Amino acid sequence: MPESWGPVGDTLLFRLTRADASSDVALWALSVPDGKISAFGGVQSLNPTNAAFSPDGRWVAYHVFEAAKNIDEIYVQPFPATGAKYQLPIPRDNHHPVWSRDGKELFYVPGPGEFAAIDVTTTPTFAFGNPKSIKQALQNYPPGVPRHYDVAPDGRLLGRVNADQATAGGALTSQIHVVLNWFTELQERVPVK
Repeated sequence: MPESWGPVGDTLLFRLTRADASSDVALWALSVPDGKISAFGGVQSLNPTNAAFSPDGRWVAYHVFEAAKNIDEIYVQPFPATGAKYQLPIPRDNHHPVWSRDGKELFYVPGPGEFAAIDVTTTPTFAFGNPKSIKQALQNYPPGVPRHYDVAPDGRLLGRVNADQATAGGALTSQIHVVLNWFTELQERVPVK
């Protein structure tokens, strides 16, 4: 199953699941230009890893099931893998990591009904900052389910919201906006040369 495209589109991270009873998941990388596949960083888990490339393509965030603790944990490795591996500093059932568009934050799900973000520094060395809770009305899902949210360029989370949920600012509206003739408007605003 595909997990994440590199930012240039030349590398695809995907997971392989063993067909036997163990159902182990391993993370692999496909180099599109030469068609070569290789295991990525020794990543194995009982749950899907929901791996995500950083915007610059130099890092991969993912989660794995830690059987000894009976929880999922988030790790970050350089890409290509060097053997270095950095664990999110708050041990909890952390899963579904995704990078901010500038690569300075990592968003994740620390538990049912929760979202969080943590600052990330990648130079001169890799380091996590302090996690912060994010108040959201978005649904989140357990680690064994693919990630159902993403981060917009302005840092807002995009995902599924139940109509009966409320935000701090009041009830959510149940409206759908339909834009007609958007392609015509686009052509007028951005003429083709």
